[in-house]
Amino acid sequence: MDEPPANTAPQPESAPPATAAGASTSAPGGAPDATPPGVWERLKEHKVMQWTLAYAAAAYTLLHGVEMLSEAQDWPHVIVRLFSLLLMIGVPVVMTLAWYHGARAQRHVSGSELTIITLLLLIGGATLWAIGRTHGESGHSGTQSEASDSAKPAATAAPAPSEKSIAVLPFADMSEAHDQEYFADGMAEEVLDLLSRIPALKVIARTSSFQFKGKAADVRSVAQQLGVATVLEGSVRKAGKRLRITTQLIRAADGSHLWSESYDRNVDDVFRIQDEIAGAIVKRLQLSLLDPGAREVTPTNNPEAHALYLQASYLADRDTVEDLDKALPLYQQAIALDPNYAAAYARMALCYVRRVANGVDTDGAGYANARSAAERAIALDPRLPEGFLVLGLARLQYELNWSAAATLFEKARTLDPNSALMFLVSGQLKVATGSQQEAIHNFRLAVEHDPLNKLMRRYLASSLTYVGEYPEAMQVLRGVIAADPGFPVVHYELGRALLAQGDLQAAAAAFEAEPSLTWQQIGMPLAYHLQHRDKEARAALATLVINSSGSEFQVAEAYAVLGDTDQAFHWLEQARVLHDPGILKLRGDPLLRPLEHDPRYPALLASVGLKPL
Repeated sequence: MDEPPANTAPQPESAPPATAAGASTSAPGGAPDATPPGVWERLKEHKVMQWTLAYAAAAYTLLHGVEMLSEAQDWPHVIVRLFSLLLMIGVPVVMTLAWYHGARAQRHVSGSELTIITLLLLIGGATLWAIGRTHGESGHSGTQSEASDSAKPAATAAPAPSEKSIAVLPFADMSEAHDQEYFADGMAEEVLDLLSRIPALKVIARTSSFQFKGKAADVRSVAQQLGVATVLEGSVRKAGKRLRITTQLIRAADGSHLWSESYDRNVDDVFRIQDEIAGAIVKRLQLSLLDPGAREVTPTNNPEAHALYLQASYLADRDTVEDLDKALPLYQQAIALDPNYAAAYARMALCYVRRVANGVDTDGAGYANARSAAERAIALDPRLPEGFLVLGLARLQYELNWSAAATLFEKARTLDPNSALMFLVSGQLKVATGSQQEAIHNFRLAVEHDPLNKLMRRYLASSLTYVGEYPEAMQVLRGVIAADPGFPVVHYELGRALLAQGDLQAAAAAFEAEPSLTWQQIGMPLAYHLQHRDKEARAALATLVINSSGSEFQVAEAYAVLGDTDQAFHWLEQARVLHDPGILKLRGDPLLRPLEHDPRYPALLASVGLKPL
């Protein structure tokens, strides 16, 4: 029952008058004739529950509205979190107000009521402060993890870059005719090359630093993206036979100028000022001075040859078949103008190797040309590390001569311990010999020294997939795609990472999105197989076989995935005999795991000088 029962018996006329409201009457013998109301009845009497439910409904509506605004305006999540806590604190406050005002409609706040509300607000405020402080401490770590888009996720903040680190940005052409662009680029490249010979100095590679060419980027933002403490900017202004080259060294942390200098020279002796500029930077950074004989050989005294070299290098860095085809004749023209241009020979040799890797000149002519050009570069300038690196890469990919490649790479390391290319090819050697963790270490160093180089990030992601680090591999690959959706092989590698993780539909979509026709054909048998479209998978594989020149290893992978073991081993043997560079991934390739328990697999490893798994 909601209330005590009323006494309905007739009362005698002499009965005492009714007591005041709230007082109880006594029956004969002194016993009360009704029990006092319980807690639940008192709450109902004061309408505490009605007030609380009305407040909860209003609070829910407000919170939902704030969440919608937060999503629309991209507010920090902490705003919604704090608002919800404030609404929670309001619950005891509303209950207190209801107790005093729900039944009696008292308009004035009593002293006891004010004391209770004040205590509740103090307790709630202290709770909010404690939660907010904890959230701030943990949220900072979370923000750092989310911000590392193209690097390995970390729970702690990235360490500050070493003071002995520098990026050399492309020099600006300030000439009235604006006809010195390639000369300005060459100026910056030669300074960069000289600085990279200093073991104690971390120097970002040209491929990354030159991506800021023509962009009005903030120096601090550039330094953060490249992971350096200092940035060198410069400009070139030509008037007649005179050149003025201005450089300034900037501290990234606060944008302050550490040093600036101008050099006025005649055009004829411009190459001689490289040592002066680099030496001044080294002095400001308090590093060891360069060996006076480090650059006795001038790269070229022919400005036209140097301009062709720079144009070719820009195209070659894009690493597509079309761009490599355009770069090669430009290197040849530069060499025709200056037959002693060692750097042009070395970069031309690398162009030949990359063409083979992209399925061109797979009959052996590409490697022969690469070896010839690399050996010529070494003969012209034995202190040029690129010649040794490319010669070692040819020995690695064509001859599968692991020890000879390692010797040449180590020679290049002594000449330039900061070379991103050296770390890249060393990583490739480690992939071939089965040391995936060592390969990842080298690829990470390559990316550290050339952080915006898409090819190096692609190699890093591929090795991460091999060892099962799928989230980081996909993060790296998606970063490359965001920067350049048309860069070859990246969608294919993303498909492999998704496949290994078990996300089959997303893997098929990634294979289909590959912009390189060659690599799309390589991925399509896998994509159709994942979708259980067996007839189409076989048709796509037949197309791949028809166009298999240079892709024999990938044909073997497709047969292994589709379950045709005999054909897989046949095409692996073809890859070995025809010098397909894919054979470097033979040991531990995830797509070849169906073959690892077949006795033919360790025999094949032994035939190329590799130990069994």
